[in-house]
Amino acid sequence: MTPLPTPEELAARHLFDPVPGSVHIRDLINQVKDGIYAKDKLSDYAIGIILWAKYIGMITAWEGTLFQVPWVKDMKLRVKVPHVGRPLLGPDGNFLTLMGRALQGASEGDLDKSNLTPDALLSHPGYANWVKRNLFAGRTPEATRYKRVRDADNVKDCDVYVNSIPYAPGPLSTPPAPVLGSSPEPVTKKKVAPRASLKADKPAFKGTRAPQADHEGETRGEDAG
Repeated sequence: MTPLPTPEELAARHLFDPVPGSVHIRDLINQVKDGIYAKDKLSDYAIGIILWAKYIGMITAWEGTLFQVPWVKDMKLRVKVPHVGRPLLGPDGNFLTLMGRALQGASEGDLDKSNLTPDALLSHPGYANWVKRNLFAGRTPEATRYKRVRDADNVKDCDVYVNSIPYAPGPLSTPPAPVLGSSPEPVTKKKVAPRASLKADKPAFKGTRAPQADHEGETRGEDAG
């Protein structure tokens, strides 16, 4: 099992949150076998389409496990995987719950939960169009486009390769949002000149008065009378 990255590493990871209908699941699995998206964070939408592909037999558990951030061996979801990005909506327009995962995304209660179970989803009248769009990008299951660049075809070889190279986000992944209150450059405080006193300077000692200007513009001191 690949260890979970540190909180600092995870915070810097990009998020794979594809637009619904833009990803073919078999292309996605072929990409992750080549190391693409393997270390990215996944939105609930991405998690959901991979879970559903596993449920209907389009992919195997070890293939899903190649996505290292949300899953461990046998495609078991890690504890406390955050709800981020887009939700996975069912054909009824509400967010689905699959294998115990509420696929609500970052909606924070703005969406309704679907009552569709996996069996009810399969028998829903809108299922054919739903699965064609969400799992196959509007194409057939066989209409893949991505061409593999490596021949590794098991979890060990794929993980060894991914863990041997520096992290690189997938082409559709987006960088994390900047932390609120952070500044790309340090802020330098401006120096404020001291305010001039509104009061006239007091004499240095009692009995002395301020110098006065004579007719030639020079100053002189006079003793107090």
